[in-house]
Amino acid sequence: MFSGDYTMIMAEKRKVINDNNISINGWFVFIVICFIYAILGLITHKYILTDNLYYHSLSERLSYNQIHSILHLQHKFEWLGYAIIPLVILLKEGYAALAITTGFILFGVYTNYRTVFKAALVGEFVFLFEGIYKLIGLLWFVNVKTTTDIAEFSPLSILEIFNDHKIVPWLIYPLHTLNLFELFYCLIVAWILSIKLKEKYTDTLANVIISYGAGMILLIVTIMFLSLQLSS
Repeated sequence: MFSGDYTMIMAEKRKVINDNNISINGWFVFIVICFIYAILGLITHKYILTDNLYYHSLSERLSYNQIHSILHLQHKFEWLGYAIIPLVILLKEGYAALAITTGFILFGVYTNYRTVFKAALVGEFVFLFEGIYKLIGLLWFVNVKTTTDIAEFSPLSILEIFNDHKIVPWLIYPLHTLNLFELFYCLIVAWILSIKLKEKYTDTLANVIISYGAGMILLIVTIMFLSLQLSS
């Protein structure tokens, strides 16, 4: 009898372990994300953020020689922008995973940071799609004359509602951040975590939205505060 119970317990443990091993290859996902962002950056610099665009955008405030010096430095250190892509992704998803993990702990749901981080990393594909969507819009559907046109083009965000109004610079980031892609991100992350944690999807989604939303609000408030301090 004891032997049979022991066998059933061990079989159940193996099942749980095997289920948990239906995992995400984090390094592969990370490399793919960095590679796609680098490609998007190359296309953006070649066809959108051209030298002519900068000359046109800055000509009223700076002289030709000043703009030329700025562009020279930009071209010289352009590689740095691609080099820090992995760091930016790690910081971004690390912060999101920290916010979600903290929220789950407060809600009494056990998980570990690594699991949440991998789910957040997969969710980054939503923002990759946003980047592709925005790139297509800037290339074919938006008449880009200055860098401001690029900054204010934010499809599926609250910022689009205020397109016909003048917006103070420090409000651009929060209005840009509040968009449907953030919701899609939460949907994907919650779906992955619900499978991993074997929890109801609706419960997991509610926890993710509250936790991630709180972290996002804290980040928005911090950036707005810094923007106001720098502009004053």
